[in-house]
Amino acid sequence: MSSPDFSSYIRDSECTKISCHIIVKQANEPTVSQGFIDIPFPSGLLARRGDALCTTFFALRKSLQFFIAASPVPPEFPIGSILYGMHPSAAFIKVATTRAPDFSDSYRHFSNGFRQLGHLLSFRESNDSLLPSSGFNSVHDILAMVPSTAASDYLKPWADIGVSSELHFILLFIFDPADPHMLNVPGLLGMPSPREPSAHERAEDTSISRSHSPSELSSLTTSSAPASPSRHPSPSRLPRGFSPYPPPQDTTVMSICEVQLPDFVKLKPLATPERGGSKTKSLPSLALAFYAMRHVLQGLLLDPENLNGSKSFRLPNGVEQTVSGRQVILAFGWNDTTFDNKRIMYSKAKLIASKQWKGPVPGDDADVEVKNYYETYCGIRYLWAEDGPLTSLPVLDKPLPSLEASGDERCAAELKQTHLSKCTALLSTYTQ
Repeated sequence: MSSPDFSSYIRDSECTKISCHIIVKQANEPTVSQGFIDIPFPSGLLARRGDALCTTFFALRKSLQFFIAASPVPPEFPIGSILYGMHPSAAFIKVATTRAPDFSDSYRHFSNGFRQLGHLLSFRESNDSLLPSSGFNSVHDILAMVPSTAASDYLKPWADIGVSSELHFILLFIFDPADPHMLNVPGLLGMPSPREPSAHERAEDTSISRSHSPSELSSLTTSSAPASPSRHPSPSRLPRGFSPYPPPQDTTVMSICEVQLPDFVKLKPLATPERGGSKTKSLPSLALAFYAMRHVLQGLLLDPENLNGSKSFRLPNGVEQTVSGRQVILAFGWNDTTFDNKRIMYSKAKLIASKQWKGPVPGDDADVEVKNYYETYCGIRYLWAEDGPLTSLPVLDKPLPSLEASGDERCAAELKQTHLSKCTALLSTYTQ
């Protein structure tokens, strides 16, 4: 192909669902703010910088273009024209990002992780600008939000549908008429918008027609199964036939799993992480997804405790492909922070399950808090016992606990992950 086709790439790739909040700031005008959730994003375009996931501005912009083109809900003006490089005042727009939900007058503070990337028109599409580099790149990298109390409060309205800070990115477009880009060439970013600006938008020029509260995700845009956007020309100067995008995960990891894992048909749906969080989903089902994912890694002779470890496999087409543990979990919809956190938490639970309760079993007249801890302990003991549903092999063959049961099984069925995260440390004082 003469130029990379991101639309085809994103449809053929194993994707992670991310979210993004876009803020447009212009002097003496109301702030425009719009949030986008459930954006399909190629897992291969995510990298890690310390504890944070990271991608590039171009990768995020292209995914947003694809998402907006497929959505029945149009973007707020002027977000669409900015993303497509068609805004008449593009020469005055700077791209920035922040890692904290502070959009007040102090939003540029260093402690927020605020960082300017450069003029919108200064970005040229290339292999280097699309793929995350091996190390931090101050021009291209966009880091996800920092988990914090403020971040939790900011995303709380969307937490029940799986929006989390570790997969949430913030983009700012800042109008700065005092510092225009030297090459004032509208449309330099290429890829014209699938919907041309309306006559009203063209007449409005740089003025902003709508405003929303910058302290929340003021406008929500989602999309169901993406429709096929039209193919757009790209300004890329890459050689003919060269694609800057990594091999789609579903044609590498999944094809490897199909060959290497006899029980892959059963494993694949089980190993997919459940969305909805620790407050609504049962702990047994959340933990089963983790152990099924762990089973996949072990079946591929990869170490679940070292996701950087890799192994070479021969694909059905005869090509040798080296795959890391991180690539495998990303292909199934995990991210390594969540996977590692669960690995550590469930290891502590397994240790508690091997211990005995100190003292007598709490009776009806016992302290309510102690009784709750004891029931949590009984549930953990049931799940992580040597012959329990999460530790017996194969992990797929033993049914999860039922709410219709009694005793330890009932205690296990009622557990939520919040019980485990809150009680693990305290339970160590009640067990021996």
